[in-house]
Amino acid sequence: MKKDRRGGSARNSTASAKAVSSSATKSVAPHSESEAAKDAARRERRSRQRREHLRVPVNIEVDYKSDENFLFAYITDLSAMGIFVKTNKPHQPGTKLQLRFKPLGAPEFMVEGQVVWINSYRPGDPDSINPGMGIQFVDTDPEIQRRLTKLVRTFAYLDDEDETLGNS
Repeated sequence: MKKDRRGGSARNSTASAKAVSSSATKSVAPHSESEAAKDAARRERRSRQRREHLRVPVNIEVDYKSDENFLFAYITDLSAMGIFVKTNKPHQPGTKLQLRFKPLGAPEFMVEGQVVWINSYRPGDPDSINPGMGIQFVDTDPEIQRRLTKLVRTFAYLDDEDETLGNS
């Protein structure tokens, strides 16, 4: 019987090749596991990104427009990348909004945002304590992004005894 380079017989080498081929096929077959792992990695990256940016509690009036609807609410959480708007009627994820807000002592901000998650209002549910929507800023001009970052740092630097900061 012929010996292969590893010292095994040619027949064993062929059997090994078939086993490798078979296991390669098996590892490709559970494609959904691979996709699930990729999805988990994406969620982890998003979670880390969400936590990479300093967030501060605030209480800032915000006017926002979706389609032809003009609405008013309060920003209760601010970061350089987005806001949380407290409202009993949040828009669906994916909705684009034109946002306008003016923190006390700062110039007005006009930015575009997209709803990325919601916490629906559930009347009568004791766990429904903070209804609203998380909005990520999109296509933000670099100068506005710089101003937002500076604003967040300013709020974070202010006296820690102030639980909420803003214009109300």
